[in-house]
Order: sequence, then structure tokens, then C-alpha cells
Amino acid sequence: MDIESMAWRVIEKYWKLIVPVDVHEIARRMKITIVSDSFLSVSGEFSLEEKNRPLVKVHTSENPLRQRFTLAHELGHFVLNHGP
Repeated sequence: MDIESMAWRVIEKYWKLIVPVDVHEIARRMKITIVSDSFLSVSGEFSLEEKNRPLVKVHTSENPLRQRFTLAHELGHFVLNHGP
């Protein structure tokens, strides 16, 4: 399956058809823990917690739109099985 098809599968399964797309809600529905972290050296990172539960950290000192983009980007890593 190509990347675009995978993205549409996530949107169809988790999006409530409200604009703008609420990536925080999608992450919560996918059982992904989101952590705000002002000490990250990057905009965001994806990792796995205990029992392989997905975790996304987002740098809080960046613009809220950038944080939203970063969360969506890190969700992409999770969906595409890129690993931490």
C-alpha cells in the first residue's frame, strides 16, 4: 500500500470530518501518548513506551501551527512503521 492510501485509511478511521483536522484527537483515538517537552533538541520525536505503546514528544516553545504539523509528521512515522 502506498503512503497516500495509508494516510487516507487513518483519516477515514479516526477523523470526525471536522475542519481543521484535529491531529491531537486522531493521536488520542490511535492510543498514542502525546507529551509536551520544552527541552527537546528537535521539533518532535516518535518513540515507544513500555509494552510498545507509541509516544510522541512535541517541542512546546515552537509556534502552535508548527507543533500541529510536527505531531502530524510524527504520526506519519508511526503509521508507516518507521520505528522510533
